[in-house]
Amino acid sequence: MTGLVRQWRIVLGAFVLVCLMGLPALWILKKPYYQATAAIRVTPVVSSILFQGENSVPMYRNFVRTQADLMISDVVLKRVAEELSRQNILQDAGPRRTGADNIAANPNDGPVGDLKRMVISRTLRVEPEDSTELIKITMKSSRPEEAAIIVNTFLKEYMALVTGEESQWDDDKLAILQNEAKALQNKLQRQRRAVNEMTEEYGTASLNARQQMKLDRISALQSRLTEFEMEKIALQIKEQLLANGEHSNLSPHELVRLRYEFVNADLMVKTLTMNTAQLEQDLIIARQRLAPTNPELDRKEELTQTLKERLSQRQKQVAEEFDKMVEQEFIGKETDQLASVRAQLQRINSYQARLEQMLSAEDHDAIAIGRRQLAIDDLASQYAMTKDLYDAVQRRVQEIEVERKRPARISSAYYANTAPLQDKRKKYSLAIIFGAMALSGMVGALRNRFDDSLHTPADVVRSAGLRILGTTTRSRDVEEAFLSEHFMNDYQTICANLGLLNQSGIPAKIIIASPRDRDGKTTLAINLSVTLAKMGKKVLLIDGDMRKADIAYLLKLWGASNGLKNVLLGESPEQYICHTSVDGLDLLPSNPCESSVIYNLMAPERLKDSLDYLSTQYDHVMVDTPAALDVPDALLWSTAADAVILAAYAGQTRSADVRETLFRLQQLKMPVLGVVLNSVSPRQSYNSYRCYAEATSTLTPHLDGAGRAHLLPMGDQDDRAEGQENSESAEYAVSCDT
Repeated sequence: MTGLVRQWRIVLGAFVLVCLMGLPALWILKKPYYQATAAIRVTPVVSSILFQGENSVPMYRNFVRTQADLMISDVVLKRVAEELSRQNILQDAGPRRTGADNIAANPNDGPVGDLKRMVISRTLRVEPEDSTELIKITMKSSRPEEAAIIVNTFLKEYMALVTGEESQWDDDKLAILQNEAKALQNKLQRQRRAVNEMTEEYGTASLNARQQMKLDRISALQSRLTEFEMEKIALQIKEQLLANGEHSNLSPHELVRLRYEFVNADLMVKTLTMNTAQLEQDLIIARQRLAPTNPELDRKEELTQTLKERLSQRQKQVAEEFDKMVEQEFIGKETDQLASVRAQLQRINSYQARLEQMLSAEDHDAIAIGRRQLAIDDLASQYAMTKDLYDAVQRRVQEIEVERKRPARISSAYYANTAPLQDKRKKYSLAIIFGAMALSGMVGALRNRFDDSLHTPADVVRSAGLRILGTTTRSRDVEEAFLSEHFMNDYQTICANLGLLNQSGIPAKIIIASPRDRDGKTTLAINLSVTLAKMGKKVLLIDGDMRKADIAYLLKLWGASNGLKNVLLGESPEQYICHTSVDGLDLLPSNPCESSVIYNLMAPERLKDSLDYLSTQYDHVMVDTPAALDVPDALLWSTAADAVILAAYAGQTRSADVRETLFRLQQLKMPVLGVVLNSVSPRQSYNSYRCYAEATSTLTPHLDGAGRAHLLPMGDQDDRAEGQENSESAEYAVSCDT
């Protein structure tokens, strides 16, 4: 807290600066906000017109969130930006473009960029509302009319986009279906023409009757051919028997072979065998295609079994006929029968060749008719499938046209209504004030934390470990009437402490030094010399700063010569010492010299001899030196003195400089009596008491019209400036013996 009080100017300045910058900016830039809200309704269930039941949206919440994201997509933002540009809303301050040109220039500039920034900063929000079917569009703005227009534009453009997409989707489906229906219709026409062309030759699409006629004719020809073959076989056997002459010459094996050929040559046996094989093949196919319980399968099995039985009976009957024929043929054969048999065989061969040609032609025609029937059936099947697909497409077209009349799934719930929001400027103002207080306190604490300057005697003791000889009061903190009394008591205290802290009393040769300029060392040297002189001591004040000699100027000793230089060169000091109006106080002035001359003059032996001689003439020799950390003059003077007094300036002198000065003096093994802290607040001074106007003292604080001397007050400037400011009221009566 003490540090904050010490830094009260910085704390107050930071507080005022933050308030002056923040409060006007808040009330100018922060306008009262309004909120415009519109909503879109997303229905989870829509009743169908044609069909029973309801059409619900799967994953409804995800569908709603998807629609909310779509509302702030680039597509909708561009549509909204184009509409707002036409209404001269959200125009850029730069070169104006209108309509699509302004949008196409740069998608992140112009109205589109403004809308995107609104969405990112959540000034414009599109969010589903929990436990409802609504997606709300809200916007905060200081201009309620503009906010309502923007929100309504969002709603309208989104609805136009959704409605257009749904309508376009339906139109696309209808177009696809209509194109498909047209293609199917053309295909139906081509298939119908193909069927007509194939049936034009026969006049009908069913060729089963014609094919059956061909099959019957083939069967008759086959039967006739079989008869000829049987007759031929019989004649061949008869011819063979007649040629051999004896029936008994045939072996049993040969008879079995002839019987087998005779039986298989029978037309009915061949027909039954062929039909039985065909039925067995159809039965195998039927068993693969039909179910075991199908009556058609039983009928086919029964028919097959019947044909097998008839085939067996016929084979047995033909075999018996063969045996009878063989037996009859070989009884009473005659030689003339052989020629007749051979003639019959020749005639039968001729008939057989003719029948085979006719049978081949009929068989070719029957196969062609069967293939034509298969082709017609295949085309008819394709036509039927195409017709079914065409009918399904037509029904779907009608369904879409009817379903388009049902209520929309997404609809506008209500348009924008504007409501005022809370004006937070007062709350923000209080926040700025408290924030300014906290910030200024933080700045003050940081400034105090990193402030290395000395402010109080406690700071000197804590940072440098030096004794405090005394303090001088800051002139601006004391009323002018009490100022002289404060200074007088301050220097009396310093002199008393000098005698108490040194066992042999106040040293004879004292060096007044400071770490840097503007620490008040010259004022301290002058006033301390005056105080000692007023105490009855004979004091010589030496202006040891040959770089900036100003004590004679401050004391208005006009025309004082460069006595210190001549004394150091070995001349007698009496002719250069100036007598002041203060009894017992003399001055050995100096004038500025070049650095090379100063270093030649300030040899340690020469300084020591000069001070030793002068100390024999005076009780105290007080030397004012330059800043110890700027030039080595103070260190050279200290080698010839008895003690050193450091001067520091409150709030200006840094503790690091004091420690560095002390370190350099300690290296020379010079005794440092202590520190005098100048320009200290009265409450923190070495003597923190109140002085009253009626207080009296043995010292006269000011020179009056009779020329009495008075002390120099401690100001806030450097030594030369202090002397200039106070010389008008501090005139010393001096005399100079040259």
